[in-house]
Amino acid sequence: MKTLSEVIKPFWQFNRPYALIGSFIAGLSAMGLISVLTRDFTFSYLYYFFMGALCLFLASLGIVGFNQILDHPVDIQNKPYLPIAARQISLKTAWFLVIGADLLVVFISATQGIYLFSAMIISLVLGHLYSLSALRKTTAIFWLSSTLIAFIRGVIFNIFGFLYINQKLGFFDGVPTVIWLLAFATTCIAFALAWIKDISDVKGDEAYGYKNPATVLGVQKTFKIALAVLFTTFALMTWLFFVDVPYINTQVLAVGNLVMALVICRWVFAVDLNSFESAQNFYQVVWRFYYCENVLFFLSAVLAI
Repeated sequence: MKTLSEVIKPFWQFNRPYALIGSFIAGLSAMGLISVLTRDFTFSYLYYFFMGALCLFLASLGIVGFNQILDHPVDIQNKPYLPIAARQISLKTAWFLVIGADLLVVFISATQGIYLFSAMIISLVLGHLYSLSALRKTTAIFWLSSTLIAFIRGVIFNIFGFLYINQKLGFFDGVPTVIWLLAFATTCIAFALAWIKDISDVKGDEAYGYKNPATVLGVQKTFKIALAVLFTTFALMTWLFFVDVPYINTQVLAVGNLVMALVICRWVFAVDLNSFESAQNFYQVVWRFYYCENVLFFLSAVLAI
């Protein structure tokens, strides 16, 4: 008989934990910043924060689950350890989870106001488009899938997450500069992430005719462009050391980004782009920098009080 952890593990893997955590951090960092900027920890704030977090979880499940369902023939070659490819979860069960998550997040967000509802609808539409093979097999728009997922993680979750909480509690007249900076930095890193992901998946994607940066531009060029985006982002955030931005300690943000730029150099020189394991490990490393960028913004706001 299987243990409880053995039963739960495939469903946890179906959520793609790193993507789930990334989606959570993206939305929660923007929503959490409001509590720091306003020093508001009332029950009302915690309630709206929880509802936003629940919707982020459901939307992430719907998006990554839909992607796994459509990608499972490719995953048998690229990632045979994933639950559907490994036959730990049936397609019927996967469809049930995805459709259930989609319907539930639409219903819950509709009760929470226009900003959360809009964020979830836009995320689901773009997130599902991101997985459609018809788009992914069109050379002219090989960049589209990575752009869509970066836009969701960086702009939709952050900006709309902030607007949702702000609409409910009415703290700000508009979107503060710090939230726009957060959205910019995380969108850029998410874009680089999407391009790096394609590197480890290149063999299976080529076999199925998917057109993405790695299959169209080649692995080396894709890697160089992704690194250029990453280091440009870190450089711009480091430059903020000399700029005064309301509500945050820009010195903390700048030094943190400088450290990340130096640390990632170690991994850049160690990665072997011809090895699936090495490329996949580097992809997971960049996810950690995505988490760190969000946390840095939060800490810079805390230390500015």
